[in-house]
Amino acid sequence: MKYFFFLLLTLLSFQVHAYTERDIKCLTDNVYHEARNQKPIVQQAVVNLVFSRTEYSLYPSSVCKVIYQPYQFSWTLVMPKVKEHETYRVINKRVRGWVRLKQLGMLDDPTNGALYFTSHGKRVKGTKVKMKLGDLTFADPIKHRGRFITKDPLGDLIGKLQRG
Repeated sequence: MKYFFFLLLTLLSFQVHAYTERDIKCLTDNVYHEARNQKPIVQQAVVNLVFSRTEYSLYPSSVCKVIYQPYQFSWTLVMPKVKEHETYRVINKRVRGWVRLKQLGMLDDPTNGALYFTSHGKRVKGTKVKMKLGDLTFADPIKHRGRFITKDPLGDLIGKLQRG
């Protein structure tokens, strides 16, 4: 009987984040515009990067707010239209699967929690490269004297406010 209560308590403490259709659309749009010509593992890495940012205090906790945060993903500045509808549909199906795995706590993160990526080997100032997948280079901010040094002005401002 005590095992039943332990199991029940464990299940009650397990929180499943509910992702909305809007979250799925935002993730699909982001993967389509950032990595549509990449292998699925690279596309999954882009999704994981967004999830990592939602869990990091310097970024919004919402998927769509992370994606549409100013100057984070270049495609959001020009809002291009979807031209390859079949590719978009396939990406949407993949994103739905990754979101479900994330909800179950079973989504592998090929980037190990990276917060930045660039294409074609470019590097964001103030970051340390973690890995390269396809044409994308994934990185983390460099920690210097106990604080993060980034090119992210909003993150820097929040960090300064938190330090007082």
